[in-house]
Formats: sequence, structure tokens, C-alpha cells
Amino acid sequence: MGLEQLGLTEHMDEDGHYWAIAVTLNDRADGGVSVTCEDLPGLILSGPDREAVLASLPDAITMLLEYKGYKTLKVVHEEPVDVLRKRPLPLDVNMKVHTYVVVYRLAA
Repeated sequence: MGLEQLGLTEHMDEDGHYWAIAVTLNDRADGGVSVTCEDLPGLILSGPDREAVLASLPDAITMLLEYKGYKTLKVVHEEPVDVLRKRPLPLDVNMKVHTYVVVYRLAA
């Protein structure tokens, strides 16, 4: 079962097929960050430590998708976290959700 049922589009990269989920990062009044996601209703994270929130995002997406019945292999930030850490908010970022991996070799 693919994530097309959530309205997402399948993509391909060096690790195989993945689905891009767009999340929005916003500043909080106390200097922290909050995360919302139109692609994945129910995904809401918030905390005073931007790094901690970014670090917990892949696990939160995995848990929510698995709760909804989807099997995930890997969830990663499309951009490295150290790059995201330095960008000003508000910010829309993509998360790559790998539901299966295609392994292939080039013919000799």
C-alpha cells in the first residue's frame, strides 16, 4: 500500500522509491519551534529546542504513518539537519519517506 492514498507523489532517488511529505517549521514566541504538516494530518510537534524538534521529526512521522497502517523503512530530512538548523523560519521542508527500497546493479 503506497502513500498515494494520502495524496502524495512517489519519487525515486539513489536509495530507491520515496514519498515527499512537506512540513512547515514556525518560530514560537519563546524562541522555540513548532512543526505542522498539511500532508499528514495529526503531525504536530513543538518545543523550545529547535535541534531536538528537528531530530524527533523522522520518528514522529514514522510512528504516525505506522499508526495509520503504512510500513516505512526510513524517514529522512531532504536537506541535512545542520543546514536546516541555520535557515530562518518560517520554513517549508520536505521529508523523504522510504516505504520500500529497490536494489539494482548495472549490467557489466
